[in-house]
Amino acid sequence: MPTSTVKKPSTHAHIKLRPSAADRRNAETFDQVVASLFTPAELRPRRWLMRVSGLLGRVSETRPHSLEVTAERMGVSLPFVRRLVTGLISRRGPTASTLLAYAEAQGCDIEITMRTKEGQVLGTVSSADLDHDARELAT
Repeated sequence: MPTSTVKKPSTHAHIKLRPSAADRRNAETFDQVVASLFTPAELRPRRWLMRVSGLLGRVSETRPHSLEVTAERMGVSLPFVRRLVTGLISRRGPTASTLLAYAEAQGCDIEITMRTKEGQVLGTVSSADLDHDARELAT
């Protein structure tokens, strides 16, 4: 007669919801996935990182470069780029240099805008500006 074994509960976070490919870009689905993985204190930055990853994934779908070519241009492994565009990256998220390298490999610029909660723009930084500044310094 077969005996049943009781599995010990895992202390590791597991994905409770796996979005379909069509839903990966859906912020509501991302929020549900993130909520299943992290404590409330960790949620806001993780939601932001998941949305950044969603954006990177959309970029990779619309640009002519494959993920393999992107990984080669960035000087990283293909699995790393896959994790980057799916949000399966470390808790700290991608570094500024990683985001800049990804954008460069895809032939894009990155722009970050800081605004008040009321919508007033306080400033914008663009990787295109950095490239322009570097060219001016070189001359």
